Amino acid sequence: MIFFAAIKLRKKIPKEEYKFRIPGGQGLFVAMCVVPVIVTFAAFFINGTDYFIGGMVGIISGPVMYIIWKKKYGGLSRKYPELYPIDEKTGLAKGDLKRMSFNALLIAVMGFIAVPWLRWFEGGWGPEYYAETYDSGVTKVLFGNFDGMINAILIAAVLFAVGAAVLYLLHLRWNRTDKL
Repeated sequence: MIFFAAIKLRKKIPKEEYKFRIPGGQGLFVAMCVVPVIVTFAAFFINGTDYFIGGMVGIISGPVMYIIWKKKYGGLSRKYPELYPIDEKTGLAKGDLKRMSFNALLIAVMGFIAVPWLRWFEGGWGPEYYAETYDSGVTKVLFGNFDGMINAILIAAVLFAVGAAVLYLLHLRWNRTDKL
């Protein structure tokens, strides 16, 4: 997400205010941001089902921590309330529900892509590998069953798709201009 934010900020901030300049212009800057995103995306899908699940838990922790820190510390709206107004209904920044719905949709899409991909990529050896590697304790319950992990990814993807729709509908409902 940092790379996407960098590209967005480069478009938003006037060139005179750039803190640092990169030779090669905007095209090279975008390439420098897009390549790591592609590598990261590919790594999610080729490192294995257990690492995919771990990575997705890491991604989910970002929005959760954002909500906690926003409620506790106020974020930029505390310093610049006119630039970053608070949505009275959510206590978050204006537009956060829309951004969170997009993030949830992105996670759902990654899950829907992962299910057939991981079945194909690890299907021939995955069940035996995970049963053997995670053969005791809590790790056996979490990662010892390949089909169980794939089903958990699918269930999570469906839940995130539903969550994305709910968040977006709440965003639309609470941001209507024709209040009745």
